[in-house]
Amino acid sequence: MRTKVEHLLQNPAGRRADFRTTAILYSPGLPNRQPLQAPILVLSWQYAVARCFDIGIARERGVGTVSREYFSGERESSRSYSRAVKVRGGTTVYLAGVGGTPNSQGRSLAGDFPSQVHRAFERMRENLGVAGGTLDDIVTMTVFITDSRYGDQFIELRKQYFTRGYPCSALIGVHSLANPDMLVEIQAIAVLDD
Repeated sequence: MRTKVEHLLQNPAGRRADFRTTAILYSPGLPNRQPLQAPILVLSWQYAVARCFDIGIARERGVGTVSREYFSGERESSRSYSRAVKVRGGTTVYLAGVGGTPNSQGRSLAGDFPSQVHRAFERMRENLGVAGGTLDDIVTMTVFITDSRYGDQFIELRKQYFTRGYPCSALIGVHSLANPDMLVEIQAIAVLDD
C-alpha cells in the first residue's frame, strides 16, 4: 500500500505541501482488491502515507465515523474525568498547551484562577474550531496548576465544558508556568470525525 500511496502523492520538488487530495488505497484485505478513496490533508509525505494507512484500516473494519466509549465510575464523574476513553475512527488533533492570561481584550487575568480557566477553555475551543472540532472531541488532557489548592475549583469549572462525556485527565501541580501570571495551562488531544 505504501508504494501506491507515495506514487499517487508524488511531489517532484520534495517540498512540504499543504493541500487536500484524495488518495486511492488498495488493500489486500478487501475482496477483489477494491480501492478505498480517502480525503486527506497532506502536510508531509510521511504524514500522508501514515494517514492513508490509518484510513485504510478504519474503512476495512467498517468504521466510517468516530465512536467513543467513556469508562468512569461515580468518583470519576464527580471529579469530571474518565478512567479511559476508547475511540474508533477519526482524525487525531494534538493541542498545544494554553493558559488563560491575558483575556480576549488583552487585559491581565493575574491572580484570577476561575477567569484563567474559562479563558484557557475559550482558547482551546478556538484552536479546535480551526481544526474543525469542538471541546467534546477532546479525549485526554493534561492540566498544570501552580497551586494544588486550585484542584477542586478546576474540577468544578471543567464540568461546564463537556456534554458527551469527560476526557481522561491528569491534574499536575507545578512550581511555575511559562508566564509568571499564569495559574493554569491545559494541553489536550482530540479525535475528530473524518
